[in-house]
Amino acid sequence: MTLCITIESSNAGKPGTPFDNLIVVKVEIDPCDKDWDPVAKGVKNAAGALVDETKITARAIPNDVKGKFTFTLTDVSDEPGYCLNAPIPVPLWGPDSDDWKDLQFKDPQTDTDFTVTGTYKDTASTKAATFSEKTVTVNSFDYGAYGNIKVQFAVTSASGETTIINGKETGGTAEFTNIPRDEDATPNHIRDGSPQNSGPNTSTAATDDTDDTPAGAADTSGDGITRYEEYRGFLVNGTHTRLDVTKKDVFVRNVDVADAGTSGYFTTTALTAPVHAITDTEWKLATRVINPNKGTAHGDDQQAIKVTDGGTSPDGIAQGQSMTTMDPWVPNHQVYCRVYVATIKKGTQVNKTGGISDTAATIPVVDTTAYASSGTIIIENEQITYKGKTANSFTGCVRGANLTTKAEHANGVKVNFYVSEEEFIKRVFAHEAGHMVGLKDKPLTSKNIMSEPGERGVVLGNGFWDTFIGNASSLTAAFVVKE
Repeated sequence: MTLCITIESSNAGKPGTPFDNLIVVKVEIDPCDKDWDPVAKGVKNAAGALVDETKITARAIPNDVKGKFTFTLTDVSDEPGYCLNAPIPVPLWGPDSDDWKDLQFKDPQTDTDFTVTGTYKDTASTKAATFSEKTVTVNSFDYGAYGNIKVQFAVTSASGETTIINGKETGGTAEFTNIPRDEDATPNHIRDGSPQNSGPNTSTAATDDTDDTPAGAADTSGDGITRYEEYRGFLVNGTHTRLDVTKKDVFVRNVDVADAGTSGYFTTTALTAPVHAITDTEWKLATRVINPNKGTAHGDDQQAIKVTDGGTSPDGIAQGQSMTTMDPWVPNHQVYCRVYVATIKKGTQVNKTGGISDTAATIPVVDTTAYASSGTIIIENEQITYKGKTANSFTGCVRGANLTTKAEHANGVKVNFYVSEEEFIKRVFAHEAGHMVGLKDKPLTSKNIMSEPGERGVVLGNGFWDTFIGNASSLTAAFVVKE
């Protein structure tokens, strides 16, 4: 609605003619920059420039009307921390505390015509009433910060009468503009142009959780993290990350399996779902919860897969083991996920005085317990397939397998599994972590990372596991990453 005020002027016209003094005045508030996302205080872009602030401009129309501007922040968020998993724990006071307002006027303003007031710097007023247009700077303290800005314009006539005009968003009817720009019919506190504000569902509600990749069973959409939470984001190995609302996100904490890493197999490329490797400061250690700084539109307390070094397996044979409390096998149901590094590295040794020749078809060793009844072994640089075994030897050996070179080997030399220890550890890591997102064991014929031999130890055939997406049977309809 256009507001009318009477302002006295030097050329007002004849006395007694009030319409000569009638000026139509309105105040417009420009929307927030369409490309600006809130961030934590002090964040810089790649060029080193601060990106933790945005500017809002208001103007009086016509522009020859002068007055005093008062900008006010309202309905401002106060999310704990500055994203869902940082800092942990949340401090009792200061920019990352539970009560701290996530949007505040910069103080002092770059424009020295302003005075900033309020416990959380929520009011910025011009010192004089001599302006027709003014711009304020707003600081952000959280990657999910949101709020509204209202503007009042005070005009004082020559006779001392003051009229207050409420600003309206440019081109609209609302007596405020929101930060970030969010013009959805029902605001979800997500910037309109951000990837998190569209797909995969027609709903863009802040609480939406319908991530659909990998597809899985019909009742397994979502990853326990809502649309708004995926926008607010996480700290992942020290870098803030906003998530993909179309894909089920998996968080992993490899506690102490030194040779596993998260490279090679349990990865975004292999799993077709984003895999995020976090550090001990990026989750709640006692509960494995990765979104403890919950607030607006919270979904589930989602947890990371905790993978630990189990040392030597209880039976001296198993290389890894996972356990959950119930189906589906998902992080929230995890009891443990272990890689038995000592068992993997133990292997066995050649046990023949004088060693073995490069043509020996039977290879005496200390112990074959951890090896399958047939398969492939590696001694130094030579791969050797074997058709059978006794307690202390591999039999029916074919030397120089897989284009490797036959060689003599000394007594006491280590007999490795079909791949290096480090490679084997990575594969066991991926296999056990795969269980934690609902992937089941597969038969050897699928040659999949989830394949499990009838006997623990080396895999039959050529000894190669493919990655999760190595063939059509890689992912099962049971794939889920949330409860």
